[in-house]
Amino acid sequence: MKKIFILVLLIICPLLVRAQKYDVSYDEENYRLVSVSEKYYKTIYNYNSLTKYNYSQEIVALPVTIEISKEEYDAADESNASPFGVDVTGQTEYKKLTSSILENSSKYMYKAVLDWKKMPVVRSYDILAIGFNQNVKATNIIYNTHYCLNNGFCYDNSNYYVNKSSYGVGVSFKLPESSDVNVLKNTLTLYMDKNVSGATIKVQRAVADYSHAIKSISYNLSRSFSVNLNGISLNSDSYSYYDEISPVTAILNCKW
Repeated sequence: MKKIFILVLLIICPLLVRAQKYDVSYDEENYRLVSVSEKYYKTIYNYNSLTKYNYSQEIVALPVTIEISKEEYDAADESNASPFGVDVTGQTEYKKLTSSILENSSKYMYKAVLDWKKMPVVRSYDILAIGFNQNVKATNIIYNTHYCLNNGFCYDNSNYYVNKSSYGVGVSFKLPESSDVNVLKNTLTLYMDKNVSGATIKVQRAVADYSHAIKSISYNLSRSFSVNLNGISLNSDSYSYYDEISPVTAILNCKW
């Protein structure tokens, strides 16, 4: 896959400490951003050159997901037209994945956010995950799907299945099916702590990854995955249901 330059904000070590009136370890507004990384992707459903026939002789588009530049992502409009003149006769989805590390005194938060610029064709069970080093652990897990409709009403849905291990946390969730959805954001937030109290950690990594279902998948099968520092690892029974992207890693070099 062609490598795309990504913007990485890296602060060597937090210098400011906020005064705490009470225990605010789970109060997100008290955290500040100390590292962030982003990548951009598009998925093309091209009905001309990437088609096949299923057993009913119906044409089925084979989606292809590739990493793109920020410039192409920003230039893409809401139609199927490509900003760089590529002939796209099917549908094209655009999405952005952000990984970030936030800090509040001696507390840290890892966050993965998937923003959809153009709504996905398939709305089934997707997976959002964060992989991390084995010397840290997630003490609190929060997931949210935020979406808005054409009528201006917005909603939040926190229904999800969580898969937690010593190498990461992933959640599977159902995307809203309404064709009126025009804003869609998936957010996974982890509040972190050391695995061994008193240990010194010099480098932190938050590896965000996203698997989008390219065909309908059952709830039970969507739970067939694991998470590590390489991102999401799909089991053999669920692998063919999802697209594949390169994960996004936020890195913080700071003694903790």
